Amino acid sequence: MVLLMGSFLASAQNPSGIDYKKEGSPMPPIKAVTAKLKVYTERNFSDNNNFFVMLFNPTCSHCKELTKEIVKNRAAFKKHKLLLLATPPTQPYLIDFEKETGIFKYPEFVVAIDSANFIDRTYQYNAVPQVNVYDKNRKLIKFFSGDVHFKDLKAYLE
Repeated sequence: MVLLMGSFLASAQNPSGIDYKKEGSPMPPIKAVTAKLKVYTERNFSDNNNFFVMLFNPTCSHCKELTKEIVKNRAAFKKHKLLLLATPPTQPYLIDFEKETGIFKYPEFVVAIDSANFIDRTYQYNAVPQVNVYDKNRKLIKFFSGDVHFKDLKAYLE
């Protein structure tokens, strides 16, 4: 019964039937809202470079550590865009996360709440953080989950 309900809910949230979790699949629509209520869509992240979407929980220690590594190595992201995306219930924790990791100092990184079911469509249900890497055509080329480090992402930043 649970599997049937899960399948029903998944198809109701994704009427296109596209499996956004498979490598090679297109990136689903984005609507991300920051703590300061700025809205971003996929148009804000269009360019000719790889795009990184980090699905995270602002209270997760692994998520904080990866974010600190990213901030420390921010020069590697100069040509690439990074969106850190959390679920709506975690919104009250965003500002503390931004302060603790120092990411708020760098406007090239966007920390926001998912308002378009992006997480529901792309989360692999392994662990957070999950980092999805999309190519310049916004096709999923790789995802990392759980104990992710900057060195794992480095090959996709060149």
